[in-house]
Amino acid sequence: LVSESMRDPSKYFRNNIFSGLNLLDTMVAAHVERIVFSSTCAIFGPPERLPIDETAPTRPINPYGESKLAFEKILRWYDEIHGLKFVSLRYFNAAGATANFGEDHRLETHLIPSVLKVALGQKPHVEIFGTDYDTPDGTCIRDYIHILDLARAHILALKAPASEFYNLGTGGGTSVLFAHCSLRVLSGRVLHCSRP
Repeated sequence: LVSESMRDPSKYFRNNIFSGLNLLDTMVAAHVERIVFSSTCAIFGPPERLPIDETAPTRPINPYGESKLAFEKILRWYDEIHGLKFVSLRYFNAAGATANFGEDHRLETHLIPSVLKVALGQKPHVEIFGTDYDTPDGTCIRDYIHILDLARAHILALKAPASEFYNLGTGGGTSVLFAHCSLRVLSGRVLHCSRP
């Protein structure tokens, strides 16, 4: 959670860097030759241009993104020094479910599961933060990618011939309000939008 990383940066640096180093050293000692790393678009910070491609400048604005970027740099060095091949998959906004699996977090901060909890009567409303963006409806634009597409990307990453960084998104975006309003009618319940 980005917000948690701002309150407890040590947790994120320890997990993503210290524990990551322990994993890599164990892999090198055991002669494991490949790793697929789940990174994040948070390594980019506010973008200079859209869509954000792999060559965009990396300027994280929180410990979560900073810790993921630091581990990406470590991966590059472990490849150069130890020959440990990697693919770093930079997720944008993962969303969705399968017929068998969905999201069920104790503390839910993601938009789509929050909307679904309202539809199921488990939550009274959805909070939308930030309505002053320079977008048609005032809410920020997010690139939502379905978890099945993420799963396919992981399978493809296992076959990658060389170490590489890949952004995982659709290349387009949807405003937070539009994503919220597009899920208005679910399970027989109507969710009302605060704007048309």
